[in-house]
Amino acid sequence: HSGWTQAFDDLVEYNQDFTKFYEIFNTSLLDIKALTTLSPENPILARLLYAAVITAMETYLSDTLKKQVINREAIKRKFVRNHDGFKDKKFTTSAIFEKLATLNEDIISEIDKISFHNLDRTPGLYKSV
Repeated sequence: HSGWTQAFDDLVEYNQDFTKFYEIFNTSLLDIKALTTLSPENPILARLLYAAVITAMETYLSDTLKKQVINREAIKRKFVRNHDGFKDKKFTTSAIFEKLATLNEDIISEIDKISFHNLDRTPGLYKSV
C-alpha cells in the first residue's frame, strides 16, 4: 500500500501552492529574517545569518533532489546512469539483488556528497536527471 499512499501524497502536494520542502525553506528564511532584528548593526551576526541562508538553500535543493530521485523510477534510472558516482561501478550479476537492496541508500549518499553551494553547477545537476 505504500506506493498508493506515496502517489496520493504526491497528488496532494502537487495541488498545493508549495511543497513541504519549500514550506520548511520559507519558514527558515522567515526565522533568519526575524533574527536580524536582534542586533541589526552587528557584522558577526550578519555573517552568521548569511551562512544560515546559504545552508537553508542548500538543504532545500538537496532534499528536493533526493525526493525526486528516490520516488520517481525514471528519474532514479537517469540519475544512476548519469551520475559519476555510479557510472564506473562494476559488480557481478549474482550481486544484483544486494545492489538493488541498498540502491536508495547509495543514491542518498551520493547526493549528500554534492555541494549545492555552487549555484552555477546546480541547474545542470537538475537537468541531468
